[in-house]
Amino acid sequence: MRPGAAAALARLRAVLGSLALSCGAIAAVAGAFEVVLRLIASGGDAGAHRFDIYRPSPTLTHELRPNWSGRFAWNDFDVHVNVNALGFRGPPVSPARAAGVRRILVVGDSFAFGWGVEDREAFPAVLEAELRGAGVRTEVIDAAVPGYSTDHHLIFLRERGFALAPDLILISICGNDTEELAWSTLRLGPDGLPIASLSKRRFINARGEMRFLNSGLFDLPPLPLPEAAGDWLYQHSHAFRWLRIRFARAWLTWVGRLAAAREAIPPGEVPTGPIASLAPAEIARALAGSPEFRLRYHRELLRAIEREAAARGIAVRYVLTEGAGEALRSDCAASRCLDQATLFTRASHPEDFLPVDGHWSAAGQERVGKTLARWLRDDGELGLGSQPMR
Repeated sequence: MRPGAAAALARLRAVLGSLALSCGAIAAVAGAFEVVLRLIASGGDAGAHRFDIYRPSPTLTHELRPNWSGRFAWNDFDVHVNVNALGFRGPPVSPARAAGVRRILVVGDSFAFGWGVEDREAFPAVLEAELRGAGVRTEVIDAAVPGYSTDHHLIFLRERGFALAPDLILISICGNDTEELAWSTLRLGPDGLPIASLSKRRFINARGEMRFLNSGLFDLPPLPLPEAAGDWLYQHSHAFRWLRIRFARAWLTWVGRLAAAREAIPPGEVPTGPIASLAPAEIARALAGSPEFRLRYHRELLRAIEREAAARGIAVRYVLTEGAGEALRSDCAASRCLDQATLFTRASHPEDFLPVDGHWSAAGQERVGKTLARWLRDDGELGLGSQPMR
């Protein structure tokens, strides 16, 4: 062999050796990461089950499929979820309220839905059990849907919720509710409020799973893997699912910031007149480009819910989840609202959160449900005191 060829071969071997060592190191780190996530996971089962619980909605983008039942497993939970014939999580309920029974309707997003916990562990179910245990004949309907925000709550209540004739509507407000008002294309009524909310970032595929769009900016990069290999990893690897969801969230955050920068409007151009007096194009532009207007619109949505509920003799109360900004927390303090951050935080009670996913654990859901039961019973206007109903 010529000296030059021998030297080239030696360099190739060195490069291949370094590459093998690098691949081995990456594999070792990935393996260790997989082990750590499995140790953190409570269920110990790596298998993920596709959460095909949704169906498209012409006015709400998506809703729960009636009579759905299945297993929902992720990195740190493995639970069963049941949806009744009315499309609400939990046991069957009748459209008509039973005589002598107080009905509470809970609307909200994934926290109120009970993401990552069993049906009986979600705070609406805990609330019902606590009130019944105190002698109050109560039915609590969990009408929360993952991904919903304030615009969805108003539309749902107008379409279906008010017709259920609850005594109380309990609205779970999440810290990202105002931000998500920029994520939808709204069809507005004459009052300037939505009659339909179609997401720019979410869609429901043919399987009934929620998938994500990117506001038309960039497509989420496809995995450099055959589809079958990606499906296998999704089903069997904690690390793959952890990285996949965080990559998707980071991507959506990045394109969201690009969209916000592109659509931002100067403070002097934010419309200030009554919401009902604004043109739909003005509202759409302001929702896309002004955090201040989104907060104002969020407040207008809640006022509309309160007005329409009061006209029907229905009380409204709120629960605010952790992670809300100062404006939402100030609103909560000034209204009939329970602020979860005053009960526990991730720093004070880490056991109340799922360690990988970040939603409330069964312990956190229980704490919220029990506190809500005491709080509502102490509210003299609601008539949910300790004495049984006659």
